[in-house]
Amino acid sequence: IEEAIPVCIKAAEDAERRRGYQEAAELYGRILPDVKDRLLNAQLMGRIGEALYLDGQASSPLKYFAEAIPILESLGQVREAAYYRLLLGRCHWLQQRPEAAAAEYERARAALEPLGPSADLANAYIRLAGLAAFDSRGEEAHALASLAVEIAEAAHADASRIWAYNFVGLGLARMGRMDEAIAYLDRSYEEAQARDLWWIAANALGNGIHTRVAAFRAREALPRAEAIREFSGDYRWFGPLMHVLVLLRLGEARKALDAGAHILQQALDAGAITMATRLARELATAHSMAGGHDEALRLLPSAEAMREYQDAVRGAYAAVRVKLDAGQRSDAIREAEHGLSVLRQEQPRDEALWLADIILETFLAASPTPAGGAGQGGGVEHLMAKVSTADPADPYVQRMNGRMALQRGELPAAIEQLTAATGFFERVGYRDEVWRSRRLLADAKLRSGDRAGAEAVSYTHLTLPTIL
Repeated sequence: IEEAIPVCIKAAEDAERRRGYQEAAELYGRILPDVKDRLLNAQLMGRIGEALYLDGQASSPLKYFAEAIPILESLGQVREAAYYRLLLGRCHWLQQRPEAAAAEYERARAALEPLGPSADLANAYIRLAGLAAFDSRGEEAHALASLAVEIAEAAHADASRIWAYNFVGLGLARMGRMDEAIAYLDRSYEEAQARDLWWIAANALGNGIHTRVAAFRAREALPRAEAIREFSGDYRWFGPLMHVLVLLRLGEARKALDAGAHILQQALDAGAITMATRLARELATAHSMAGGHDEALRLLPSAEAMREYQDAVRGAYAAVRVKLDAGQRSDAIREAEHGLSVLRQEQPRDEALWLADIILETFLAASPTPAGGAGQGGGVEHLMAKVSTADPADPYVQRMNGRMALQRGELPAAIEQLTAATGFFERVGYRDEVWRSRRLLADAKLRSGDRAGAEAVSYTHLTLPTIL
C-alpha cells in the first residue's frame, strides 16, 4: 500500500489535468483510509473537496473541507488551510449561505494578510468583491477588486490578476458604468482563454453576459450565452441560467424553457441551491410569458430564498410578474408591496427598474387614482419618488412616466413617453418589453381619438411574434 499511494496520487493529478474531477476525487478517496500521516491525510481530504467542487458539486465537498482545514491549521499549514477556506466559502455561497461564505473569506484574508502578497490573498479579496457586487455595493466591490489586482501584481500571480479584472468590471457595472465594466469583463475572459484558465474564462464570460443583458445588449450576449454552456464545474448551472436570461430578454420564452428546464433538477442534486433557485425563478418567468401560469406559480421560489440584493430584486420582479400575469391580482399587490420594500433608496438602475416598472403596473391596475397605489397609503407616490432619481432616458423610466401620464389623462405626454420606450425596446430587440409597451401606447392613442394609430400599434403587436 505504501508503494500504491504515490501512484494513485499521480493518477488523480493526471485526471485533474484533463478535468476528470470526479475520477480524481475517487482516486484520492481510494487511498485516504490507508494514509496514516496526518498532514498528507488532511491534504488529500482537501484535494477531494476541491475535485468535487470543480466537478460542480456544492454539498459533497463540505465534510472534506470541514475536517481538513482544522488539521492543516494545527500543523502550521496556514496558506494551504486558507486556500481551502476560500473553496469552502464558495460552497457555502452556492448553498445560499452568503453570510457563512463571507465569514470563511474573511478568515482566509486575516490568515494570509500577515504573510504578504500572494495569489490566495488576492483571491480572498476577489471573493469579498464578488459578495459586494452580488449585493449591489458597487463602490465597495470596485475597491476590493482593485486591491486584488494590486496584490496579484505584487505577487506576480497572473491568474489572480486576470480573475480580479472580472470583479473590477462587476463593481463598475453596479455603479452604472456599463461600457467600462464590459471592457474589464472582456479583458478577463480573453486573457484567461489565452492561458487556458477555463474557470476564470467561464466566470468572466457569464458575468459579461449578465452585464450585457442589463445594458440592453442581449443580442450581443446571445452567442456568448451559447458558448458558456460548454464549460464544466458549477458553470454547468451558471451557463444555462445565463442562456435562459438572454432568451427571456429577447422574448423567446419557449426557447428559454428548452435551454434550462432539464438542468434544474441536476443543480438541485448537486447541492447548487443558489443557481437552482435562480434558474427556477427565470423558468417561472418563462412559463408566465408563454401562458403556463400554473407551472410558473409552482416553480416560483419564495422571497425568503433571495438572500442577496441582486436576487431579492429579480425574485421580487418574478413574483409580481407571475402573479399579475396569472390574474391573481390581490397576491400580485402583496408581492408588489414587498417589492417596493426591497428597493433601496439609492438611484435605481438596471434590474431595479424592471422591478419598479412591474410594481407600478400592478398598483395602477388595482387603483382608480394615480396616487392611491391600490390603497397602499400612496404606494405609487412612494415608488415614483424613488424612480425620480433614475435616468429619465431609460426606457423603463419612460414607460413608467408614460403609465403615470396615461393614468392622469395627460395623453400627449403619455404618447411621447410610450413611443420613446417602445422604439428603444424595438431597436434592442427586447420583444417582450416591446409588446408590453405597445399595449400601453395603443391605449393612449385610442383615448386620444387616434383609432387608426391605435389599430396600427395593436396590429404590429399582434403580428410581431409571427413575423419574427
